[in-house]
Amino acid sequence: MRKIVFTLLLFFSSIEVLAQDKPEVRKAVYFEILGPGGLYSINYEQRVKDHSILRAGFSYLNIKDGFISVEGYTIPISKSWLKPMDEDSFIEIGFFATFSDFDNTKDLWIGPSLGFREQKLNKKAGVVKLFFSPLYSIRANVIAPSGGLSFGYSF
Repeated sequence: MRKIVFTLLLFFSSIEVLAQDKPEVRKAVYFEILGPGGLYSINYEQRVKDHSILRAGFSYLNIKDGFISVEGYTIPISKSWLKPMDEDSFIEIGFFATFSDFDNTKDLWIGPSLGFREQKLNKKAGVVKLFFSPLYSIRANVIAPSGGLSFGYSF
């Protein structure tokens, strides 16, 4: 499992890092509800080329009540590309890998992602994403449909 996670991290970090035309506004921070990060995640993304994005996030849950007891975290990473629809509307196509560790059960979730993004790329402004990301669990060998909503700020 560690070799797979290390290989994926190395792969994501090496793609298109040497961008030449760097726009002024290249980073974003956002909150994501559902999706590859689980129930929620806090994410940071870096645009490495005009329409190419790397992202990493984190989520932690510690729920203990009479009905459910869950403790653990997720670390989603992704690579995506933006296809312009107009000046600040984009179709976002990519893939992700999410490492999870809940109640001492480690897993790796992978899959594609397809969504819609509203963002002014070269200005400090809000970011809103709506997407569909089916999840495949390496450990459990199951596919789970997933989608989500993200909102944040680019700088």
